[in-house]
Amino acid sequence: MARRKEDHELLRRRKGTGAHYVSAAGYVVTGRVQGYEHRLIAERVLGKPLPSGAEMHHVDGNRLNNAHSNLVICPSTTYHKLLHSRAEALKATGNPSDRRCVRCKEWDSINNLVHHGQNERFKHKACEAAYRRQLKAKRNG
Repeated sequence: MARRKEDHELLRRRKGTGAHYVSAAGYVVTGRVQGYEHRLIAERVLGKPLPSGAEMHHVDGNRLNNAHSNLVICPSTTYHKLLHSRAEALKATGNPSDRRCVRCKEWDSINNLVHHGQNERFKHKACEAAYRRQLKAKRNG
């Protein structure tokens, strides 16, 4: 994710203090307690440690914005991925329930797409059939 000019200013100010730094993943790490700042803020607001497996979601997508109003505690990786998927669909089509076909890359209603398992990606039946024909042709080719 590209950082904004204000974010670079924040990094410069924090870099010299020794109290905070930004990890390679782009998250603010506190120097005092040695933890991701967003997780420490969420734990402080909750009044207890985060549950096992919990992940943090930054609503505005800016990993440096750790205002508690910008943080959502996700109970699992699956839920966190769902938030990102719905935000991407909303931005692309205006409908958070739409999904992108993994074969043709077009956005569509989930009513026009298929998937077979919880971790299976969405695809059009026709796109999947064409993909399988291509695979078969390559094997027989």
